[in-house]
Amino acid sequence: MAAKEHMTHFGRFVVSSLILGVLAVSTRWTILPLTPSTFDFLYVNAAISVLWAGLVIVALRRYRKRGLWVLIGVPLVVWWPVMSGLLYWTCMHGFDCM
Repeated sequence: MAAKEHMTHFGRFVVSSLILGVLAVSTRWTILPLTPSTFDFLYVNAAISVLWAGLVIVALRRYRKRGLWVLIGVPLVVWWPVMSGLLYWTCMHGFDCM
């Protein structure tokens, strides 16, 4: 009964994935006001993404197919890298950048 009351190890992986995802997507509003450069928040986002990728690798090795649930944080973690890539692409192809 006590085991059901506590979060399982797998549940901790899923919750950690979501927490890292929320941290990654919120770097624009939490880190950017503290830095002098406009795109410094992308470096923090990259560091969080590396941590998240390590979490996914560990979860997949430990839980195999069940570990795919940790990928629930993907949309949050890759939001700013994808948006930055799209901005770069539009600037390189002659569209209005900013």
